[in-house]
Amino acid sequence: RVCIMMKRNDIYYQNSKGEVVSLVRQPYMMLADTDIFDYTWKDGIRQTDNRSIKVVISGATHNAYQYALKRLTNMLEYDTTHGTYGRLYYKGWYLKCRLSACTRPASFIMRQMSTMEYTISIDSASPGWHKDITHTYKYADTTLFEGKGYPYGYPYGYNAVLSTNASVDIADSGLYDVLIKIRPNEAVASPIIRVGAYTYGAQGIGLDVGQVMTINTATRTIDIDGGNIFSRRVSDDMLHKAEFETGTQAVLWNDNFDFDLTLIAERSEPTWI
Repeated sequence: RVCIMMKRNDIYYQNSKGEVVSLVRQPYMMLADTDIFDYTWKDGIRQTDNRSIKVVISGATHNAYQYALKRLTNMLEYDTTHGTYGRLYYKGWYLKCRLSACTRPASFIMRQMSTMEYTISIDSASPGWHKDITHTYKYADTTLFEGKGYPYGYPYGYNAVLSTNASVDIADSGLYDVLIKIRPNEAVASPIIRVGAYTYGAQGIGLDVGQVMTINTATRTIDIDGGNIFSRRVSDDMLHKAEFETGTQAVLWNDNFDFDLTLIAERSEPTWI
């Protein structure tokens, strides 16, 4: 696989296999005539109508042009044939979508340049534009609060850990799904993490070195070795999206484990600046 470094203003597609293609670099140039940034709300629900993009495909030779046609088709159709969704990116935001139709001009196969119109369908379960904020936190970088009790008044008593650099910066206020992957450095019990005013974790469970616990508020799951223990959630904060304002949110946790934290924003259109 060829690694392509994308710029922030690039529009590019990444399929669920991880293959990436820029739509604003030769041999593919997407036209400004598109409705991917349009949206409609009805009765408080964001609608999921199909969208279309027009892409000019060209090649220095006829063979190069045909190769470009084949490559783009293969990358776009991967998600269509596998029933998965890829990501259409712009300025760090992405739309979950996949190819549903393609309209080609007459005699396109005989040319060295053609404009193709692709129709894409949007993931109805998550139809907005998304942006991921991901950080990894290490227990080795932490400072321990002395004594029992949670510094923010959480009802359960335990030693809380605060990293000197444990925070996450929120550039855009709004609602966020939360994805956490916990990796213990030693056997731990009832791992709990606090992000701003929200608490995530499971009580009455143990984790051994090598195990991973994944918390996902979007799917309402707490997964360990393929088993969902969501009923053991430590709070009902995991039943809904977290609402964060622009600024810095403190991140705290209660035992010797590292973890990846991903905050997933969703809005009707990407931020333009």
